Amino acid sequence: MTSRRFTLEDLQRKGFQVSGNQASKLDPEKPKANRRVIGAEKQEVDGIKFASKLELYLYNLLKVTKIPFLFQVEYELQPKFSFQGVTIRDIKIIVDFYIENHDILIDTKGWQLADNKIKHKILKYKLISEGKKTTIELPSTKEECEALIYRLLKMKA
Repeated sequence: MTSRRFTLEDLQRKGFQVSGNQASKLDPEKPKANRRVIGAEKQEVDGIKFASKLELYLYNLLKVTKIPFLFQVEYELQPKFSFQGVTIRDIKIIVDFYIENHDILIDTKGWQLADNKIKHKILKYKLISEGKKTTIELPSTKEECEALIYRLLKMKA
């Protein structure tokens, strides 16, 4: 069995858009899907927009169990700066829930993307650098959310 290497011209003839040394399939009929969060369906309840059903599920669990929380807490991981005359944007992470009574950050993630993993690492470093002992929880299923709520309720008692 022989393998044939395609040239950029071969890929262009097959309907790929070529830029630099990369090619991507063109389909003018189909708009690009949101690849930011895989399978997430945005929800709106009580005038609040949730990024996923899992986030809404945990929100409802926290409300029903009357566990006080802050919603969508933003952390600046790196401030904006200028490099050779070009302004570089700041890097932020928005964590879904903060349980102040237990110093726990909760970020519901059904599917963890690479950039999010890096942001969580930087957040952990930032918290340690500030001398904080904050715990970070990343439930990815309803069962993990329920187990987390159960642990929080046990801590409360």
